[in-house]
Amino acid sequence: MIEDTGIGILDKDFERIFEQYITLDDSKNREKNGFGLGLSIAKNLAINNGYNLFLATKYNDEARFILKKLDFD
Repeated sequence: MIEDTGIGILDKDFERIFEQYITLDDSKNREKNGFGLGLSIAKNLAINNGYNLFLATKYNDEARFILKKLDFD
């Protein structure tokens, strides 16, 4: 489990967060630059190694990402 103590993620962005090239900071004065590939790559790496990476949908105003072993039974 990985927790982020940042500003959190809006409910409307939960489904899109793992898509390629998605950045949630749409402001004109972005503090950090990026291509929006980090979570997409992390999700792919997790799946290719038998895990699922997902965002806990309700966890205060922060973000909690959970890595769970896939069950192939």
